[in-house]
Amino acid sequence: KQEGAGAGNDAVNAWMQAERQPSVRRIASGSSAKSGDVERTKSAEEIKEEKKREEQEKSQYTKRIWKMHAGDSFHFLIGSVGALMVGFAHPSTGIVFVKSLSNFYIDDADKMRNDGYAWAGALIAIAVVQTIGDTM
Repeated sequence: KQEGAGAGNDAVNAWMQAERQPSVRRIASGSSAKSGDVERTKSAEEIKEEKKREEQEKSQYTKRIWKMHAGDSFHFLIGSVGALMVGFAHPSTGIVFVKSLSNFYIDDADKMRNDGYAWAGALIAIAVVQTIGDTM
């Protein structure tokens, strides 16, 4: 047996024994709860009422925030359109890039040049749309 190995095993065994023992909790009677010795456990009805009160508070906060931004709905709309335009840029750039790679397998030089101009124009259009979306 190695020196010090038993101490580690003893700690693990003690921890496992503690995990097996059920936790014991004192339930408050009416008199002990009044005296403040023990925290009184809540009934299911009290828990439901507390949750209902918390939900009402949350909805009041949400209503208050929407009231503060009542005149800004036009700005929300413009910002959402701008976000969609910017979000459109990366996926469409990837699609155009992949499609433009097929241009290298064309045998006709004139067709290759014309297709290259078309794909370059598509990338420029995407850049313009993204720039407009960023400024919205």
